[in-house]
Amino acid sequence: MNFNLTEEQQMLQDSLRRFLANEYGFEKRKEIIAAGQGLDKPTWNAFAEMGLLGYTLPEEYGGLGGNAMDTLLVMESFGRALVVEPYLSTVVLGGGIIQDAGSDEQKERILPKIATGEEFLALAHQEPGGRHNLDYVRTEIQKHGDDYILNGRKTAVLNAAGAHYLIVSGRRGGRPTEPVSLFLVNHDTSGVEIEEYTTHDGHRVADVILDSVMVSDDDRIGARGQAMPIIEKGVDRATAALCAEAVGAMEALNATTM
Repeated sequence: MNFNLTEEQQMLQDSLRRFLANEYGFEKRKEIIAAGQGLDKPTWNAFAEMGLLGYTLPEEYGGLGGNAMDTLLVMESFGRALVVEPYLSTVVLGGGIIQDAGSDEQKERILPKIATGEEFLALAHQEPGGRHNLDYVRTEIQKHGDDYILNGRKTAVLNAAGAHYLIVSGRRGGRPTEPVSLFLVNHDTSGVEIEEYTTHDGHRVADVILDSVMVSDDDRIGARGQAMPIIEKGVDRATAALCAEAVGAMEALNATTM
């Protein structure tokens, strides 16, 4: 396998590293964290203008049709500068899941706005008591006529407070024996409560309480009861991205201490 960068990838890496070195110093990062918004909007807009937010999205949705290696290059550069903006939650996790399993309508509505930096997503899957078990889902899905009602609690959801849409997992009746489904939930839907807090590394996360949240079948992502492979693929993608981010952080640390 050839791990050499293409000319386009080298240009991406060089331009992003140059931008972060000039515009995203450690003091700037501290100011962003202190502001409590989870991102600096001008910086996020700059990422959009550079094409970073749509780099791996399909061209028909305003993206550049990049691949997994492009994501790793971006995350490695972000790791070098300890970037706190919600690229992982919105582009890698949220955008990746919509791209993989969303309906045509969901893709057309959401993916172009991810590419332009207008909308944010968050995967609300992890639950209290689940630790690292992806299959631990107790959020209840109840049929209500042609619609569904969600009840449950998700924990440590990256960028939940800033997300326009939450991607929520659940099971019929919350029963462990039932298969998992995914729904796209607008952040201002009645019954959605968000309890936000900051992690040790400066990122914004939240617990999400779902109290009789109404969704329709059009809000479902993928086939009914077939969500676990979608979630597993999304988390695998995010894990690889985090590893690249860690490599970038270690490279910067080594360079600083030599």
